[in-house]
Formats: sequence, structure tokens, C-alpha cells
Amino acid sequence: MTTKQVLLAFLCLVYVVVTPICAHAKTASIDVSAESAILYSPDIKEALFKKNAQHRMPMASTTKVMTALAVLDACKNLESVFTIPKEACGIEGSSLYLVEGETLTIKELLEALLLRSANDAAVALAIAIDQNIEKFCDRMNRMAEEMGLLDTHFSNPHGLDAAEHYTTAYDLARITEKAMEHPVFRSIVASKKAKISGPDNAVRIVANHNKLLWLYDDAIGVKTGFTKKSGRCLVGAADRDGVLLITVTLNAPNDWQDHQNMFEYGFSQLTSPLFAKSGELSFEAPVVGGAQSTILLTNQDAMKGTIKTHGEAPTFKIEYNRPITAPVKQGEVMGKVYVLQSSHVVAESPLVAKTAVSSIKTRKKWLWQKKSDCKSFYPMPAFYPEEPLKQKSQKAQLPSTDM
Repeated sequence: MTTKQVLLAFLCLVYVVVTPICAHAKTASIDVSAESAILYSPDIKEALFKKNAQHRMPMASTTKVMTALAVLDACKNLESVFTIPKEACGIEGSSLYLVEGETLTIKELLEALLLRSANDAAVALAIAIDQNIEKFCDRMNRMAEEMGLLDTHFSNPHGLDAAEHYTTAYDLARITEKAMEHPVFRSIVASKKAKISGPDNAVRIVANHNKLLWLYDDAIGVKTGFTKKSGRCLVGAADRDGVLLITVTLNAPNDWQDHQNMFEYGFSQLTSPLFAKSGELSFEAPVVGGAQSTILLTNQDAMKGTIKTHGEAPTFKIEYNRPITAPVKQGEVMGKVYVLQSSHVVAESPLVAKTAVSSIKTRKKWLWQKKSDCKSFYPMPAFYPEEPLKQKSQKAQLPSTDM
């Protein structure tokens, strides 16, 4: 049974700590108007800033992040056409003003949901997926439970006030993290406008309500919300040089500025460097039975990941099965190489042979051996490299056989 050899390589990385800063002290200085807020990094799975982030609160139309996620999880063909039923018409609040009997694709309804924040589109999607709102809400709640979100419950797909309709800033950040993994969701929430078909061959132009897309250069989404009970709610996302941040505010009078403040702080705390280009690293490992005693191993993929700017210096760690036995082909996968910061994996790549190693040919000699009064041939492996055997006498000598 093989065992794993783990080597820690403290290599020189392009990584400079300018001045040690206490993250907790600086976090407390972020100015937000929100009753509840969070700045979350999906890359390192950590909150960089929290304010009442686990208090249950109403969420208004930020509900639609989960509505969209549930639709995307259930529907495999977003171009499928849905006929609008009577139940989806005349819903209060923000609306696309759907007309009974008109047809839209599921993707168009998602665009109306996420850009216009159309409550009637939310109801139409719920019916399209599960035939009624109650079953669709069961789906949403089941998904939240499967994500381990115990402080979230949905009573409807649009976010209008209801006693058992609540979430937390933390839970909403986690829901958004999951939604942003879906390319269609990510594309829609980053769009400033979209064209949606209307009745009688008309075309509706819907604009995104999320002003962060105009106010902040790195913003890429995601959703606004408001009711008198919830106050102003906003979920934001921004990406700068490969660092993704998610922000949530609930009941925030000055939400646009709150999110910009959190983004700026977040980008000052994280960076996403290129640790190594493909094939740039070299690790030496011993080889058994090879024409050479060692082999060079390297990273197959480029290695890039998000780290804390003021955290510990990152290190490399390699894992491979021991012993490495020749022959070895160039490019053969031998294990994995990781970049770690404070024991957290921030990047990884298959570890492959940088060069090939051929095996040494071995020889076996045949010996007479008496067993139970019978003469039999038994092969005996020879040591390698092996010099030709010197024959002292030709008498009773069997010829050696190359194997």
C-alpha cells in the first residue's frame, strides 16, 4: 500500500506585507447606515465585515435572488415558452404588467424578475416550475435548508411582506454566492437593460434598478428591494482583478454608499496574485528503478487565488504517492501542488512529471533447485545494475537468460 509524502516548500513568492494591520479594528470603522450588513468573500469563505449579520429581518425583493436560483436549478431549458396564466396578472408592487395568455420564455421572465423586479414575473415563474406558489416556496425553503441556512424562510417568490418571510444578511450573502456561480444569473444581474417580448409583437425595454452598476466601476450585480416594513434592502457584488465580493444591507437609508464603502474596504484586504504560470514550478523527488535517481515535478495549471493582503505569507505544499517507480512519462500526473495561506487552500494544480524517466533493464538468472526429488527452474531476480556473471567453470553451467 502506498503512502503519501507531503513536502512543505517555503518558496519565495511575490508577496509584500506593507504594514501589519489589525483587521478587526479596521472592520469596526466601516461606516454603514444599515441596521444589518455583511461584506462576504466567496473566495476565502469568510465575512470581512459584519453588523447584526445574523438577525432575522424582512428582505423585500432581494427574495428574488433565491427565486431565480430555484428556477435555474429546476429548469434545464431557459428558452422554453410559458403562457401567462390569470394568477400571474395584476400582482401588486413592481410589475411587468403581464397579460393573461401572452407567451414569454423562462429567460425573459428571469430578466423581468431580476432587472425590473417584477412581482408578476415571480408568480409566473413559480407556476411555471411547480404549478403553484405554495409548492415553489417549499422548493425555496428546501434549498435554503440544504445550504444550512437556518434563519431564512420564504412565504412567497417576490418578497412582499409576510409574517414568516425573513432572512439574515449572512444567509442572503450565501444565497447570492450560490446564485453567482450560475453564468446565466451572473450575466442577467450585470446587465443594465434587456429587451423582453410583449403582447401583439410589442417589445418591452426593462432597465436594471440596481444603481451600483452606474455608481461603482467594479460592480457586477445583484438585486434591490424595498417595502415599508423592510426599508431599503440591497445585495451587491463586485469583482476587481479576480477578487469577488458580495455585500448585503437590510434596512439601509444610505445603501448605495454603504456598499461602496464595504467594497473599498474589501478590496484593500484581499488580492488575487498569479502564484505560478503553468509549468513554472520545479520540485525534485526520488525515483526507484530509473535511469536517473530523481525526477522533476511541476504544476500542470497556472495557479491563481485570493489571499489576505495582510495575512501570513503563502506557501507551497506538494503531495505525491511514494515511491515513484520508473518508467515515468513526461506530463504524467503524480500528485497535486497547493498554495496555502494559514492552512487554507487558495489554489491547486495537478502535479506532473516535468521530464520522462526510463527504467533500467533488469536481468534474471535461472538456477537449478532441487525440490521433492524433482529439478525445477526458479527465477531469481538479479540486482541492478548487474555486471555479467563470471563463469568459473563450464561444468554443469546453464546459460544465463536475459529477461
